[in-house]
Amino acid sequence: MYYFGILQKWIPYGNRRPQRGFTLDGKKERKSPNPRRGFIFLLTTLLPFDFKPINGMKKSQGYSIIPKIMKPAVYSQVYIHLVFSPRGREACIREEIQKEIYSYISKIITNKNHKSININGMPDHIHILVGFNQTTTISDLVRDIKRSSSLYINENKLIGTKFQWQEGYGVFSYSRSHLRRIYQYIENQKIHHQKKTFKDEYIESLGKFEIPYDTRYLFEFYD
Repeated sequence: MYYFGILQKWIPYGNRRPQRGFTLDGKKERKSPNPRRGFIFLLTTLLPFDFKPINGMKKSQGYSIIPKIMKPAVYSQVYIHLVFSPRGREACIREEIQKEIYSYISKIITNKNHKSININGMPDHIHILVGFNQTTTISDLVRDIKRSSSLYINENKLIGTKFQWQEGYGVFSYSRSHLRRIYQYIENQKIHHQKKTFKDEYIESLGKFEIPYDTRYLFEFYD
């Protein structure tokens, strides 16, 4: 446990001089007649500290004060948009099971200390908008989503055949000012795909973000 206090001077314990402390007005410290007694006085600067037993002494005989250094915290605000697709060029995420799958994926994201903002898609692909916690990596998050959701889908027999996600994924970052727009885009997937295929949508996104790609290493798109 750490305590908060203000430290200026030490009155030493017994005949031992504390390892860390201050003398009284720059004068030589006096020996205390009772090695069990000692006080801390004259507080000037607020800082956190811990009590540590002085080397060679029992806890009942004396303690030194060890200042606790306060480190800056990490603050971030990162929003990512994930896109990936089932294996085998299959449009197998039927509308009647989409809500259940999306809800389960949202729980995976939350349990990994990220913020699930919106999940939607079509039978042949999925879009996930995440408030990303930088204590992990994007690849680890995608791996956990794919692995856990695949197990859930197969164990609950939501799809007639064995389900797997394709290798790879698309990830695009957004600022907070663009959050509403991308949220609505994901929400309105059915409207967008009345005029555009997943392949067209994905390649367009890669071009918009100026991400180099090789057509040989894109998803196996459902025709």
